[in-house]
Amino acid sequence: MKVNLITLHRVLNYGSVLQAYATYKALESINVEKLELLDYYREKDYDDIRINHYGSYRTRNEHGLSKKCKSFLYDLMLKKSILKFYKVCDSFLRNNVNLSSQKYYSENDLLQNASVCDIVCVGSDQVWNNIHNEGIEWPFFLRFCDEGTRKISFSSSLGIENPEKEYAEVLYSELKKFDKISVREKQTQQLLSSAGIESEFIIDPTLLHEKHEWKKMIRPRMIKEKYLLIYQFGNSKEINRVAKKVSKEKGLKIVNIVFHPHQVIGRPGKKIVVPTVEEFLNLLYYSDFVITNSFHGTAFSINFEKEFVVILRKNFNIRMKSILETLDLENRIYIKEHEREIINDTINYDLVRKELDNKRKDAINWLKEVFLNEENS
Repeated sequence: MKVNLITLHRVLNYGSVLQAYATYKALESINVEKLELLDYYREKDYDDIRINHYGSYRTRNEHGLSKKCKSFLYDLMLKKSILKFYKVCDSFLRNNVNLSSQKYYSENDLLQNASVCDIVCVGSDQVWNNIHNEGIEWPFFLRFCDEGTRKISFSSSLGIENPEKEYAEVLYSELKKFDKISVREKQTQQLLSSAGIESEFIIDPTLLHEKHEWKKMIRPRMIKEKYLLIYQFGNSKEINRVAKKVSKEKGLKIVNIVFHPHQVIGRPGKKIVVPTVEEFLNLLYYSDFVITNSFHGTAFSINFEKEFVVILRKNFNIRMKSILETLDLENRIYIKEHEREIINDTINYDLVRKELDNKRKDAINWLKEVFLNEENS
């Protein structure tokens, strides 16, 4: 049986790379043979060719010598960090999954070269989020498959609560052509159900991969002192303020993961610029407290049994809300009026671990039933 997997693995983002790895490992764990991750790039994704284009964006759009010089220096710095991040993500994927030798840049590329297989599986991550993807990513609806190929979704994410009517119609129409669907948010499951589409709620694959399995990738701790870790998208003043407060109250050093050199300005603590994927895991694993606005920052905090606080963003929050609700951890969402309790209350991980184990069993049983035609055990 040949299985092709397609997902958002080329986003320069630790969560995207790690979910791709964990999805691959979940399929591998049930003994799926001839498994390949299709090396598909959206138009907005980076590779070693496109970095030259993105790394000169500001210079090309500025007027006047002074502004062009400043923008050139900014672009040069940005290009170097993008290239480093690309190499970090690319190296991790090539060393840990069976990545297709061919790169695919369009649905037509996939149609011509990746259509022949027994099963095509899409997921996990925000493959159906048309806002995050800046439009509809048709390859994630598996239209390139040969007739007779089974279409499966594994823990796929919509990432938005209320898709616009026009996109919702596309979503429902395409997903009705799938053989089996599982999704990462309960809200998405309910939305599909309202359209007559059956789906299973499955936790994110990074949570299927247990703590002791991730530990195999983690070397001795990088930071000697006890520390609070900030992992965020953007630069939230609220996150920075809460981090300083927690740091002072608990006597923890602040460590801040950043993606580009210019982001070291205006952020508290020791900055770690573009760590490797293994170093990213290391920083989370050995932390004493985590403050994040990231879904995978949240997922790994739970998996590594950390004290943590989630500060919601303006959008794309249903992923975090769903997993926190599933594990009865909604009280980890930051509310200023309850700041003291959120910071000082400890998490009962005995209860979390029990529920997480049940969800892992549900996911593996679903995978075996769908891919291997085995009844739930």
